[in-house]
Amino acid sequence: PIGIAFTRDRRFEMVSDQLCAMQGYAESELIGETVPFIFASKADFAVMEQRLAQAFLERQEFVADAELVRRDGSHFIGELRGRAVDQDDAQAGFIWLLRDVTAERAEHRELAWSASHDALTGLANRRHFEVELQRLLPQVRPDAPAAALFIDLDHFKAINDTAGHAAGDRVLREVATALVGSVRRDELVARLGGDEFVVVLLHCDLAAAARVAEKVRAAVHGIGIVHDGQLLPVGVSLGVVPIPPGTATVANVLLMADQACYAAKSEGRNRVHVQAAVPALPASP
Repeated sequence: PIGIAFTRDRRFEMVSDQLCAMQGYAESELIGETVPFIFASKADFAVMEQRLAQAFLERQEFVADAELVRRDGSHFIGELRGRAVDQDDAQAGFIWLLRDVTAERAEHRELAWSASHDALTGLANRRHFEVELQRLLPQVRPDAPAAALFIDLDHFKAINDTAGHAAGDRVLREVATALVGSVRRDELVARLGGDEFVVVLLHCDLAAAARVAEKVRAAVHGIGIVHDGQLLPVGVSLGVVPIPPGTATVANVLLMADQACYAAKSEGRNRVHVQAAVPALPASP
């Protein structure tokens, strides 16, 4: 359903029955009212009005989403399309089409989130992680160091085999919570798949990254699953590597961090291995 309105001097002069139904007002209640009357935020309307003026100057149709408010106080997202009646005279007024796109936009957000996040833990998935890391790599400089943490659970298969996959899923969710709680809010945290996780720490030197890794190890080690009256401890091995400025790629960052994590497992598991020196890397193409 599409509502239609004609406005002039920021006031409604004509409104369709469908627009009235969307807003919950009778036609007589909208005629003569100012356009900001239906907006949830007057500040948003001011921004929209500036964009409308620009569209008018460029002789283009104006299209934008806006949060609108109904008579009963409920809010909805409306897609507004506006065009000047006379492209040479803004005072001639504008014709508007209004469509309720609340459900449509929510579905789009959910699909976008699902495409970039792991459904079980809510963390970024591997695809999104690689895209984000590629975007972040240019920010790594000698005066703005960064590090990567590769996290692999110890004996996770035994938990699945002993307590079942539901218990294993619970462990993965709690590990994700421990990771997010151990780093700053804006850090990139992802589940690569299975029981492998990775964290990128920006503006963080190797010593600070090692402290974060130890904090993660302790938090994960505190997770325990009780099965048949027995506590199944959770261990984790972590590899920490610096991200070399200028030459790092997504692939070699993951490779270096994975190798450091493998070293932690070789050293006895449930520990942090810091790889202070990284091999020379070829320049990025």
